[in-house]
Amino acid sequence: MSKLSILISLAFVILVLALVIEMVHPKIDTDLQVTSQNFRIVVERIGVFGDSLAYGNCRGIYVIHDNQTGAEYIGISGIGISERAAHPTGKTVRADER
Repeated sequence: MSKLSILISLAFVILVLALVIEMVHPKIDTDLQVTSQNFRIVVERIGVFGDSLAYGNCRGIYVIHDNQTGAEYIGISGIGISERAAHPTGKTVRADER
């Protein structure tokens, strides 16, 4: 075999592998924003990270905002949610997550 045919074969193999990897690892839309019908709850996906234990090998990070109460929550798909809040500690107010 000539060097040119070896290079063409190698390029073909690399192209096929890239296509297989693309089909196995789907792209994730991180610009998801869902709003309830009455606009009380707004859910926004702010990030995605890989997790081999999750369905599809990834988990989403969400901010959930309740417009009626002003409460804000952080959620991770398949894990749970936590309220973001600020609490007085002595003479100062300190932000934390509960």
